[in-house]
Amino acid sequence: MRISKTLILFTLLFHLIQFVNAQDKIIKRNGDTLKVKIVQSTPDMVEFTYPNETSINSEYKNSLIKIIYASGREENCAGEKKLAIVNGEKDWEKVEITSNSDDVKGLTKLGEVIGKSGWGGAYAQGLGDKNARKDLKKNAAKLGASIVLLQDKPDHWGVKLIGIAYK
Repeated sequence: MRISKTLILFTLLFHLIQFVNAQDKIIKRNGDTLKVKIVQSTPDMVEFTYPNETSINSEYKNSLIKIIYASGREENCAGEKKLAIVNGEKDWEKVEITSNSDDVKGLTKLGEVIGKSGWGGAYAQGLGDKNARKDLKKNAAKLGASIVLLQDKPDHWGVKLIGIAYK
């Protein structure tokens, strides 16, 4: 009788430990892994709570690579495309430029960046744009940004690009 009580207690304890350790995981594009409990998932966002908390947090799925549910099921969000780790101007070539605001939803805004080139006009517009993009990426890299949302091009004589840097 004593052995069966011990066995029942051990079995209950084993299942309780499994239940407590069952967590969902969110893999972010910046490489972070969050161990959470998913509350709700929509096509654009996921809502979750952290262990031992009741506050509901949310993330845009665009800023995530995938969600791994406690059941083992995986939901791919922004594909396998991770944001590059940028550690200063030397990594400027890793910076992406986009004009699609959906690409930066849920990312951390770092500030405005400008890229300029003296080349432009009717005959050197291509060279001017290339140089301005390079300058824009270098300025974003100085902030540690992985992606720049392009805003507009107000300068008609040379080329000037304005964007918002994100990571």
